[in-house]
Amino acid sequence: MPNNKNANKMKYLPVYFLLFVVAGLPGTRLPCAASQGQEPIICKSTIIRNIHDLEKIQNCTIIAGHVKLVKFELTPQMLASLPSLRLEEITDYLLVYRVHGLDSLERIFPKLLVIRGVRLLYEKYSLVLFENRNLENIGLVSLLRVLRGSIRIESNPSLCFAHTINWVTILGNHTKEFHYVLKNNKPPNYCPLCYGPNQEHHQQCWSLGKPQRQILGEYNGNQCSADCPSQKCNKKGKCCSGRCLTSCSDDNCGYCTSLISGKKCVKDCIPPRARAFGRQCVLDCSQYGLLRLGVHCVEKCPKMYETIVQNGKPRSCSLSCNGNFTIKSSEDLEGFADCTTLQGSLTLELTDFKNTNIEDLDKAFGNLSEITGYLKITRSPSLVSLHFLRNLHTIGGKFLIDNLYALYVVDNHYLEDLWNTNQRVAISKGRIYFHLNARLCYEKIAQLGQQLKESNISIADVSRNSNGELLSCDNVISELKVTTEAINANEARIVIDFLPPEALVPLIGYVYFYREAPKRNISKYNRHGCGQDSWFMDTTSSKQRRHVLRHLKPYTQYAYFVKTLTITSYHYHVDATSEIQYFRTAPGRPGPLAKIYYRPVSPTEIEIHWWPPRNPNGIISKYLLKYDVAEENHTSVAIPNKLFGNADNCHCPKMDAELSGPTPLDKDYYHPEKIVYDEGLSNFIYVSKPKNLSRVVKTEDPKEYFLRIQEEQMNNSKKEQDDRKEDFEITTLPTLCNTSHPSTSFKQENNCVEREELAYDHEIAGDRHSFTLTGLQPLTMYRVALRACVDGLANGCGPETILWAETVSKRLGAILESLKLTTSSGDMNKLFR
Repeated sequence: MPNNKNANKMKYLPVYFLLFVVAGLPGTRLPCAASQGQEPIICKSTIIRNIHDLEKIQNCTIIAGHVKLVKFELTPQMLASLPSLRLEEITDYLLVYRVHGLDSLERIFPKLLVIRGVRLLYEKYSLVLFENRNLENIGLVSLLRVLRGSIRIESNPSLCFAHTINWVTILGNHTKEFHYVLKNNKPPNYCPLCYGPNQEHHQQCWSLGKPQRQILGEYNGNQCSADCPSQKCNKKGKCCSGRCLTSCSDDNCGYCTSLISGKKCVKDCIPPRARAFGRQCVLDCSQYGLLRLGVHCVEKCPKMYETIVQNGKPRSCSLSCNGNFTIKSSEDLEGFADCTTLQGSLTLELTDFKNTNIEDLDKAFGNLSEITGYLKITRSPSLVSLHFLRNLHTIGGKFLIDNLYALYVVDNHYLEDLWNTNQRVAISKGRIYFHLNARLCYEKIAQLGQQLKESNISIADVSRNSNGELLSCDNVISELKVTTEAINANEARIVIDFLPPEALVPLIGYVYFYREAPKRNISKYNRHGCGQDSWFMDTTSSKQRRHVLRHLKPYTQYAYFVKTLTITSYHYHVDATSEIQYFRTAPGRPGPLAKIYYRPVSPTEIEIHWWPPRNPNGIISKYLLKYDVAEENHTSVAIPNKLFGNADNCHCPKMDAELSGPTPLDKDYYHPEKIVYDEGLSNFIYVSKPKNLSRVVKTEDPKEYFLRIQEEQMNNSKKEQDDRKEDFEITTLPTLCNTSHPSTSFKQENNCVEREELAYDHEIAGDRHSFTLTGLQPLTMYRVALRACVDGLANGCGPETILWAETVSKRLGAILESLKLTTSSGDMNKLFR
């Protein structure tokens, strides 16, 4: 029997050896960083469409920009003569699109260590491999890290080994912001497995015999100290900087995940050094053909800056805020953030709704303190105030509109306020002109008269009849007081303080604005751009002071405010609003896992990987994993969970009035015969008492009468605003019942639920996204079920996501273990490092 086993092993050995040789055609020597021995050769962005384009960057070690390989085909002869690049770093992104005939990127990029993602493709991706029909493996054998941006590898029909890479490690565990997508490539079941000389090196690989390179934690068997950041140290056991990507000596790093300053990794460049290419700190930008702009080196000076020439060469950029500027959208705001004095005039005409963000105005003009010419604001419906000009103190009036006006504000429908509280803007020369501002009260404009130095306000320039006509400037209702009364995972009940009786006369109802707000930085003056600012709106034609916001997302912070909806009259339109407030919905059960897959490690081990739920609905505290031997054979796929009949996701349709009994409009609703009978019968029984015309009538004190009428009006007013509380009930979060097997009545009375008994084999911390199952049977199919659980919720575990995973056989495991590379273990360790 032993002889037969050896014979079987030898039968498969030539096949695997041949595959290993083919996969290893390009050299496997890993690069040293250019900064360790020689000065790097930096080149600019390049688009490669043929071999000649490759030859142009053959000696470049760093591409300061992007690399695009697009739409060209390689013949076998061209493939044999393909130049191997020295490239170690790309600062922006790498795109490989429809390059046919290329089997592995190792032929072109054998030394590529890092993609920084300073600028991203489509503002999202740093590595994209798309529609390359002959690509058999990715082959970026030296790649350690993609520092910023997502990865997309899609529609490469011959591509294997895409699932054998630990992309989470390459992304630096930044999976909350950036992701990887592997889609429509060759199915992993039709691809070979990784293997190597020992257990340590065959878990992740780029291709056969090409294990994934790791950021090493030890050298020559010397384990790093536990105090070392990220478990990195040099050959002497001395800790490396936490920003080191590759090996380090006593005073430098091979490659940095941050910025390089001399031989050290730093977080920011310290003057007089400036940041170049998003990767290094330099003293002289011009040595790289760049211009100095503050602490940055740039290719050209941005808007509002002019190029400074020294000794006949462009050296730096200097701020030049000169001219007359018209702002119509956010695209016109470039460069204004650095201007403190504008030598000229400024016109705001924000007519481009789709491309205008009010928050951009705040960033652009937050430092502006003086305008030497005029300020014109016209036809800007998205403006509610001029608070974004928070540091403006002078309008010089050196240039005037029609030789008269320094401040010109016309036709701004939603403008309600001018400067910030206690802000004073002096107008050195010229007059003001305000018309067709329907929500700007005349009294606020009149306050500007104190800031004019040359003339007073005239009726022709500012009129009560064309400013503030849609507001009650006498403050019938100045501000609504609102609070959040009750909250659950999908609903929030808002309650408004009682309004006085006189305020109910013009009142029709309320308008409720709300939106998601991850941070509490929503500005009140951007609320009217509801379309582009993502405000949702609920309108009620009722004077009830309560309202329920529905269909909210669990465990999400929202901003909201309320406005009155009133009768329109030209000079009497009460329009009150509340301040913007915030609330967070309660947590809910998490959804199914976004993605789950496995990798057989050995005949007795399977490694499970997963992505958190797309809808966590709270803070994931743990994962519950259960596994057992499958009774039937299944395909190794994850089965998505569809929640049917989930009460939290269902909304009952409104009952049809025609099917719910007679209505007041129905002919027989009032039963007129019965009414006549009842009224006639009562006349026989009850006889009204004759009036006593001679009795004395007691007169009421006028003061008491006034107070009584006032109290009655107030009570009637409150009743009108608060007489249907039952219409605004929302479910409250249940707690766990404190008894075992509670009855239905007990659960209803105490608003509690029975604890779910979930069977599981392993409880995994919520911040982990992988787990290794051990002690399994060889060549056996297992059913693996994994679910996420959130904090702060009774029975807060979500649905199971199912994975069918199979271990490899002992025979295959023995064959893989018997394949030893001719290189000794010591040489192999050096090779991988």
